Amino acid sequence: MSKSVLLVIFVLLLEACATKIEPKRALDVGMRESLVITDVAVNALPEAGAKPILLTNLRNAVLIELGAVKTQGNIGRLELMVTKAQLVSTARRAFIGFLAGFDILYVTATIKDGKSLAVIAEFEIKGEYNPGGLGMFTNPKIYTVKRVAEALVEVIYQIK
Repeated sequence: MSKSVLLVIFVLLLEACATKIEPKRALDVGMRESLVITDVAVNALPEAGAKPILLTNLRNAVLIELGAVKTQGNIGRLELMVTKAQLVSTARRAFIGFLAGFDILYVTATIKDGKSLAVIAEFEIKGEYNPGGLGMFTNPKIYTVKRVAEALVEVIYQIK
């Protein structure tokens, strides 16, 4: 195989991912250590472009990530509002790889006290993922929400 063909294959398989989380209201250290999030609600702004399956997948991914965290104490509620969702189809990704663009998922996460429903923390999550040509082997509706869910739970509980 010529070097130019190998270069083209390599470029089409390139991957680029970024999750930026900006705390609008950080979670108190003491609260973080005793917070148990038992309820997760996911909604989307009408202009966000999020389909119901994406919202369901996001809720499920967050619940799975939260299930791996071992805490006990204060009960909390997590409310997620999808503000932007743009996912590249698997077929498009297969044909043009990383040139198909980024899968984008922006979410506002609000943590509320389970009893009073007072806001105790708020985060802005901006997930932008480009799995490159390897994206033809993944479902963006699952891959993208999984990455956002992982990053969100990591920042809530200061994991890593």
